[in-house]
Amino acid sequence: MKTAIKGTGVEVTTEIADYIDQKVRAFDRFVHDGKEALAEVELRKEEGVGHTGKIYYAEVNLTIDGKLYRATANEASFQAALDEVKDEMLRELRSTKQKRLFSIRDGGKRVKAWLTGSGNY
Repeated sequence: MKTAIKGTGVEVTTEIADYIDQKVRAFDRFVHDGKEALAEVELRKEEGVGHTGKIYYAEVNLTIDGKLYRATANEASFQAALDEVKDEMLRELRSTKQKRLFSIRDGGKRVKAWLTGSGNY
């Protein structure tokens, strides 16, 4: 999986880049052989009057074979924001996988019902 890191108004240090790579590796299990994947990570520090507390923003746009998944978070540190983004992205990827599996199972049930002549199909 390819990773593109963008820092808007903030310097992306090697420590932060390594932390991002560690978090992005969690998405590898959803990318199967032969599929292209690109993770675009953007980090930003909100500045200005009234910005206190959760001022660090992280966004991940994950593209797997043309399908886009997106997660964002505002937290008190870059590490906390990246942790939240990773968790949100994993929830979205699991949900999509479950929906796909349920539709396959439902289709199999309908075919079986049609072949046996029982039930509603």
